[in-house]
Amino acid sequence: MRSLDSLITELKISHIDVIKIDAEGAEVQILKGAINTIVRLKPYIIVEVRHSNLNEFKELIKGLRYSCEILLHGLSDNVFLCLPQDVSKQRSNINYEEGVHV
Repeated sequence: MRSLDSLITELKISHIDVIKIDAEGAEVQILKGAINTIVRLKPYIIVEVRHSNLNEFKELIKGLRYSCEILLHGLSDNVFLCLPQDVSKQRSNINYEEGVHV
């Protein structure tokens, strides 16, 4: 399996707006494989996190200097919108249907 970092480097991608992850419990591993991309490009991240992975996810996302909001509570997982802390401090509100600042 390839990491997102290796794919982004190989394809010479220099801009990413959003990363969406729904990986049935592998979300933390995917994020770990995307750390360089996340630090360098600072995309918004929409991620479904299993309750069993929540503590590890919170530690990882905090270390990346991201802030998250819960978009959806589920029985076995939650969906989060995570933004770089500098962006989350500047925004007043997000229109989640449009995906733009309002």
